[in-house]
Amino acid sequence: MWKKTALLFLFFVTFCNGSVLAEETLDRRGAFEWLAVAEREIYAQKYANAINSATNAIVLNPQMDRAFFLRGVGYAALSVYHQAIHEFTEAIRLNPGNYQYYAWRASALTERRIYDEAIEDFSKALNINPDSAAVYQRRGFAYSSMGRHADAIVDFDRALEFNAKDYWSHYQKAESCYALGLRQEALNSYKSFLEHAPSRLRQSYRDMAQSRIGELEQF
Repeated sequence: MWKKTALLFLFFVTFCNGSVLAEETLDRRGAFEWLAVAEREIYAQKYANAINSATNAIVLNPQMDRAFFLRGVGYAALSVYHQAIHEFTEAIRLNPGNYQYYAWRASALTERRIYDEAIEDFSKALNINPDSAAVYQRRGFAYSSMGRHADAIVDFDRALEFNAKDYWSHYQKAESCYALGLRQEALNSYKSFLEHAPSRLRQSYRDMAQSRIGELEQF
């Protein structure tokens, strides 16, 4: 894990040629201009560049919570999760009312298998915005990763109330139902997953669902 993180950080430094641009270049753009550049680079999946642009915005305005958030998104996309958590924490300190900041920090914590803290952050995000299907789905995954499958199913059902075609929630609900021995519920969820899964999805997930369906239909 640490070797991978070090390589990603080296890639970032090499690709960006340093963390900030020369002072005379910074002066040509304001903080909000650099923020807009970082937004575009995140959208274009140029994550190392986005980190650099967000850093330039922070140099000019250290109170810009959105810049810390974008820098966190960039680090998370590069799998440098410990640094992403740090950036999201700073964004939360500056603006504790933004549910996205908690949700993204929770996702990074989940990647590091720090599930208790992740669930706490997902819950904070939902307290601010109780209508986010994605947050319910991600909290459900954190619950299932801890073996708390009953709690996970509640969250997956909530996510599916917002979007009945959410194939990941169907799949993960099926897995939790299977783990609890809820045969019919698992069977229905695996079938719903196959119905809604996009063609681009990795075949191994379809194969697993088909295998489980075959197993469950024998009873």
